[in-house]
Amino acid sequence: MSPYTPLHHRLAQNIVEDAVLAGYLPGAHLVTSQLAAKFQISRTPIVRALELLTEQGVLERRSNRGYFILDLDRFDREEIQSDDDRLYWRAVNDIYDECLPENFDETLLIKRYEQPRRTVARLLQRLSDEGVLRRRVGVGWKIETVLRTPEDVRKSLRYRVSIELGALAEPGYHAPREDVLAAIREQKLILSEGTHSTETFERNARFHEKLVSWSNNSFFVEAAVQHNKLRRLWEYRHFKAAKDIRKSTEEHIEILRELAAGNTAHARDLLREHLEKRMHTQDSYAPSGSAPDDL
Repeated sequence: MSPYTPLHHRLAQNIVEDAVLAGYLPGAHLVTSQLAAKFQISRTPIVRALELLTEQGVLERRSNRGYFILDLDRFDREEIQSDDDRLYWRAVNDIYDECLPENFDETLLIKRYEQPRRTVARLLQRLSDEGVLRRRVGVGWKIETVLRTPEDVRKSLRYRVSIELGALAEPGYHAPREDVLAAIREQKLILSEGTHSTETFERNARFHEKLVSWSNNSFFVEAAVQHNKLRRLWEYRHFKAAKDIRKSTEEHIEILRELAAGNTAHARDLLREHLEKRMHTQDSYAPSGSAPDDL
C-alpha cells in the first residue's frame, strides 16, 4: 500500500503547479508554513507532499534547512496518480455510459467496485463536490444532469455566450493587470505540456471563471462556476487533438492580452468568436472511454 494518501498526491501536484506559475528556479526554497497558509491546510500533509516530491527527485531536503527545488521537469503525473483517481475514472465512465441507475446508494458502488465503504465515501464526496451527484433527502444519491450529445454542448455554449459576454459588458468591468498576467502564465503551461489532461480542463475552467469574476457580479460568477461543473464530464471524456488544444489556448492568451491592454470591448469580441467557433466543432469530438493521459 502506498504511504501517501490521495490528499498528499493532490497537494504534490498543486505545489509543483504553483512553483511553475511563480517562475521558481532550481534552488528556490519552499517554506512549509507558507505552503500550508496558501493551500489552507495543516503543515503535516504539506510535509508528506514535499516528501513525495523529494522521492521523485523534484525537490531535495537539506538538513535543518527544509525543501528546495531540484528539477521541476522530473515531476511525473503518472507516477503520483492514486487508486482513488483510478476509481474515480471508473465511476465517471459508468455514469456517462449510463451503467449506473439515476438513483442509488453507496452499497451499490461498494459491491460494483469491490471497495471498502470509506473509499466509496471519498468517491461520492468528490463527485458531489464536482456537481456530478447530489445527496438525496433521506438515503442515497442522484446523478445530476450531464452533457451527453453534441447538441447538448451547443446549447451549453449558447448559455455560456450569454453569461460570459454579459459579464464582460458589466459597468465597471475591470481586469487587474497582475491577475491577467498570472492567467496568461497559466495558459502558457498548457502550451508547454502539449497533451490533454484533467488539469487542462481545470485551467480552461479557471480562465473562463476568471474572465467572469472581473465583472464583480456574483450572479455571473456563480452561474459560470456551476456550469463548469456541468460540462466537466464531457470535457474529460471528449479529448481534443493537441493542435486544437493549442489553438484554443492561443485564443485564450489573445483575449487576456487585450484585457491587459485595457481593450475590454475587443476582448469581448474575441471571446464571442472563441465560443461560437466551439459550437461548430462538437460533432468532431469522439469519446475516448478512458481517462486522460495523466490518470
